[in-house]
Amino acid sequence: CGEHGVKWGGEMSDCVVMLKAGISFHERGNLEQANACYQSALEANPDCADAWYLCGRLAMDAGLLEDAEPLLLRAIELAPTVANYVLALGTLRARLGQSEAAKECYEKTLGLDSSLHQAYLGLARLKFADGLYDEASALARPLRSLPGAERDQAEALVGECVFATGS
Repeated sequence: CGEHGVKWGGEMSDCVVMLKAGISFHERGNLEQANACYQSALEANPDCADAWYLCGRLAMDAGLLEDAEPLLLRAIELAPTVANYVLALGTLRARLGQSEAAKECYEKTLGLDSSLHQAYLGLARLKFADGLYDEASALARPLRSLPGAERDQAEALVGECVFATGS
């Protein structure tokens, strides 16, 4: 069902059309309509990893964290090398307080795609929570050169590390 990671072009299947419509609803905060589109996509193609991933992201956005995990796991089962799927699972597990499982996901994400800055930030936050301030800082410092919110998050985390260590 399209290229994994939700980037499609060329002739579109019914599944992809439904996913694009779902993403549009999702981005506008209409989660019920988005879910209906994602479910239609799954009916059209039950093995569409993107549809499973998007259902998982929607569940996370709706605060249904326990419901999100099997959806993301199914996406990863269908497409194990898509870094964004593993990143989402890491974020979910961090939100569920499953630190070790989240770390494994973030590390796997970085092994698949080292350009996903959110994986570095997630891993750095978990290292910080474990009191591993030097490791957390080392992961976050390079991200301070990024534009926007990721830079701000990295700056804040490095500042917290400096405060925690006194250096």
